[in-house]
Amino acid sequence: MMKKFIGIAAAVIVAGTAGGVIITQVPYEANADQYPTYHQHPEPGDGDEPATGSYGVEPREEDPQPNREEPRPEPQLKPGVVKVDGTPVDNLRPDRADDGVTPSDYCAASNLPPSDAAKDKSGTCVSTSLGEIAKNPVRVAVTNAKPVYETNKPIKLDVLVADDKGPLDLNAFTKDKTGKAGDTLHEHPGELGKDGRPLAHGHIGVVKLDDKNALPGNKYDAAFSGLQSVKGEVSATISALPPGNYRADFFFSVPGHTILPTGEANDVQAFDAIRFEVK
Repeated sequence: MMKKFIGIAAAVIVAGTAGGVIITQVPYEANADQYPTYHQHPEPGDGDEPATGSYGVEPREEDPQPNREEPRPEPQLKPGVVKVDGTPVDNLRPDRADDGVTPSDYCAASNLPPSDAAKDKSGTCVSTSLGEIAKNPVRVAVTNAKPVYETNKPIKLDVLVADDKGPLDLNAFTKDKTGKAGDTLHEHPGELGKDGRPLAHGHIGVVKLDDKNALPGNKYDAAFSGLQSVKGEVSATISALPPGNYRADFFFSVPGHTILPTGEANDVQAFDAIRFEVK
């Protein structure tokens, strides 16, 4: 069983395994630039001006609306809570973060810096090969979704991650020495298990929208949770979301965190999404 509690400053992932409980701290970064700031005007009438006029004070030239009440800043969006209940897997793949994976030579001709040891791969060249591709694509189905939910009521969803052989074990996640994806992001190719099925893990990300048809922002600012160490048939509960419009994404990755590749261009991708409103 895996649970995730996200706070203003930090997120806590609690992952249940056969050996016990693992707790990992994940910092949450709020984007203060999204929210307006205001300054407080001085009280009217302080100084040497006479207190005259229809409101009892003479306004200063630099403060033409002395009696205007300052609006309060819009509160920052507080991250929601994602809880995932499922059957733990018994075949977790050992960590591969320190393995010597031989990269391709694609980036030799690139003008971008190499991605080696960078936690943020933006603006770099990643030379990792695509790796092993399964014969059958992994598909995702999120069911029981509703278009509208009441505030303070949990959003309960069923998530199925499966290929032609049935639900897929979510059993492989590369991590650096801190226990997070860190600088292992995109540095490991796709891999298959002995049964020919992908080694994989997943994510649930929720982003707040300006309106129900809006393009999402750059970050999952409402909630984010890893989905690993469980079999690919789980119940997910999203809660503590303030009123507004949202999109929830469910996507699944190779151990090195890139999206699971497919054999053909028209194969269904390992992804599903829902849009909903909380009011």
